[in-house]
Amino acid sequence: MSAPSPQEQIASYVNAAACANTKQARGDVFKLVARALDLPSVEYVTIMEVDDVRRYRDSMTAKGYAPGTIAQRLTLLKMFFKYQIAMGWRDVRNPADPLLVKPPRVQTVSGQPWLTRDQVSALVRTCGGTTAKDKRDRAIILTTFTHGLRVSEVAAMKCSTRLAPTWRQPVGPGATPGICGVRAAADVPGGVRGAALPTATCWR
Repeated sequence: MSAPSPQEQIASYVNAAACANTKQARGDVFKLVARALDLPSVEYVTIMEVDDVRRYRDSMTAKGYAPGTIAQRLTLLKMFFKYQIAMGWRDVRNPADPLLVKPPRVQTVSGQPWLTRDQVSALVRTCGGTTAKDKRDRAIILTTFTHGLRVSEVAAMKCSTRLAPTWRQPVGPGATPGICGVRAAADVPGGVRGAALPTATCWR
């Protein structure tokens, strides 16, 4: 069976994402790559090879992008190629494999990448008033803490948004900081640690 058209491959990959923010990130990567490499259209991303990925990495480096940004975008590209391989649309070699295209070294964040319950309580106390602004800020802090949301996810929420219980993914002792999930102490046996900073949280 022949592979679907490039447009269909992209649509399939984007629509396979579980949430709107992930769909947005997946769709954006094609535009970013096409713009950086001056490709005629985003469809050309579907047939990129190792040399093309290296050119994309090098173009971001030349433009002064932060190592974390470059690494993140290379990961998004690698995920798409992995999807192509899984669907049988590409051979088994992933052109964005870190062994073939070395990503930049990302400096780890020093210090504690967590908010403790006491720190969250202190934040809540700063907006303990009765004004609409205080209530809004309190809701943002508690929602971010309870559900482990990114700042962008909170900003995209509407009054009609409902956070499904399945989003809550407790992480127990020994988990690696930066992996997705809720890290509220109430969710972890024995109350281990607090919540992850919004910027350190990701969804799978």
